Amino acid sequence: MEEKSDLNEMLGENEGAVEEDDAESSQGIAEEPISEDPGDMGLIEEDFSFAEGQQDQPVVADGLEELLADVELEVIIELGRTRKALRDIYDLKIGTIVELDKQARDPIDILVNNSPVARGEVMVFEDALAVRVTEIMNPTELVKKN
Repeated sequence: MEEKSDLNEMLGENEGAVEEDDAESSQGIAEEPISEDPGDMGLIEEDFSFAEGQQDQPVVADGLEELLADVELEVIIELGRTRKALRDIYDLKIGTIVELDKQARDPIDILVNNSPVARGEVMVFEDALAVRVTEIMNPTELVKKN
């Protein structure tokens, strides 16, 4: 029985708090009007326009760049692509030439996490294949492609 009386006391206290809130609102404290428009989702519109020349500069929070600097990402150097029928894949053997969709002088795509970020040209560096970067994609182009 004591638990019920404690519960009733708590409920009584909460009802008093609700009555106080109602009293405050009736004393002229303005509340935000509720929109009758069913399409209004209560979103606040802000103007996030950039100053001239600022839109091409990446925005990095203080210290965030240093924090993320050691994160490893997958980098793919893509010479080209092609499509083959399954029968052609079965017929692959040593010495088979597979033609790609690019010409010999076309730039090579550099992808980071499967997104193109740069282009370059194939070269040999100390007996290893390498790519010399010749073009870096504009950040706005990167956003549009993804």
